Amino acid sequence: MVVRIDLEKGSRIDFRRLGVEQIKFVGSGLKGKLESIGVNHISFKLPDDTEVARLNPDSSSFELIKPKLQGDLNANGYRVTNVGNVLPNSDNTYSLGSESVRWKEVNSVSVVSNHVKAKWQDIETIYVSPDGGGDGSSPDKPTTLDDALTRSRARRVVIVLADGEYHIRKNYELFGDYIEIKSQSGDASKVKIVFDTYVSGGVNLSYGLHLLNTILVLRGVTLENAPKADDSLGWGVSGQMGTPIVVGGSTPCKWGTVFIHGCVVSQTRDYFILSKHTCGVVSIRDSTINMSGDAIALIINSFGGVCIGWYNSSITSGYKLTTGLQGRDVLFSGNINSVSASKTWFSEVPESVLPKSDNAYDLGSESLRWANVYAVNIYAGDINLDNNWRITEYDENGKLMNGVRILNARGEEVLRITEDGVWFKGKKITGV
Repeated sequence: MVVRIDLEKGSRIDFRRLGVEQIKFVGSGLKGKLESIGVNHISFKLPDDTEVARLNPDSSSFELIKPKLQGDLNANGYRVTNVGNVLPNSDNTYSLGSESVRWKEVNSVSVVSNHVKAKWQDIETIYVSPDGGGDGSSPDKPTTLDDALTRSRARRVVIVLADGEYHIRKNYELFGDYIEIKSQSGDASKVKIVFDTYVSGGVNLSYGLHLLNTILVLRGVTLENAPKADDSLGWGVSGQMGTPIVVGGSTPCKWGTVFIHGCVVSQTRDYFILSKHTCGVVSIRDSTINMSGDAIALIINSFGGVCIGWYNSSITSGYKLTTGLQGRDVLFSGNINSVSASKTWFSEVPESVLPKSDNAYDLGSESLRWANVYAVNIYAGDINLDNNWRITEYDENGKLMNGVRILNARGEEVLRITEDGVWFKGKKITGV
């Protein structure tokens, strides 16, 4: 008897190119030799004494021999499960899959191609609550934040947080295309993410989110570092971790982008964001940065650098937005708006710019001076001129006086003016 296998309409496999010579029906042990072959079918001759009952007309597993090809034969066509080399009938003509019918996964040791074109997968939304318990598929079935972050690796995910407090209790490496963490209510005061603390290497470290070629969006949440785990030790970083958020990293160099929108950052540790051997982006919009305690700067550049976007946000007066091992500091007070490509950070400052402590910091230096200073009022102590002459309000004993003195480059008094009169080189000028 002859068994014929017809392919589905539009199938791209040509049995003539496969070199198939025999067929074996799994289970029954029946074997047949090639009878005829066409573009869309192949026929095999079984022994004449084959019992028809030994073949199921609706479904029967088969194996094509030389080369080995396994699959299922049924009323709807066939499914290939094990195959050797498969070649198209002509070069650069046929496709595996289509725009609407795609393979779920392709596992290969290597792919040789002129170019690779990929479609971004759809964004998956994962719903989270402090207690979790569900699969995260809906607000009624929320999972835990730990589960959501674990599932976010190498994916495009939006994590939606119900009201409550969440804790980051381990380090997460995130290398998905896009990861967004946002509050379901949109109210940052109702959702808090606390980055817990641990001790390692003699310092306090924060568990955190490590961005490896990743975009992370934080929207409508409060971010807070936990207190020290050991008050006797200072804060620190350990390699490429140690702060609540780490942008990029080395070996090889990675990048990261963080958007902090509509959030509140409550920082009491030295640094909140670490830029490690990278070039990244930190964008802050409609957010409040509250700094206190041991806080020094929001961002620490450890042989890296970040481009900072800032809009309609505020930071505690006198604290640094960023600092670095290379001395790249940005220090300011309050809101800074109207920043554009043609303006520097300090082009338009709508409120006071204050030093962190009194009589401790300078504007400019002996070698790097401001060209001009324009002010309605200047309140100063001594005024030192380029020729080393000085105008001072202190007398020769260092006491504040009701007047001024002009001293030459040798520190000698040349002129003294008080309410009692005028003295030139120690002699009172009369008639003044």
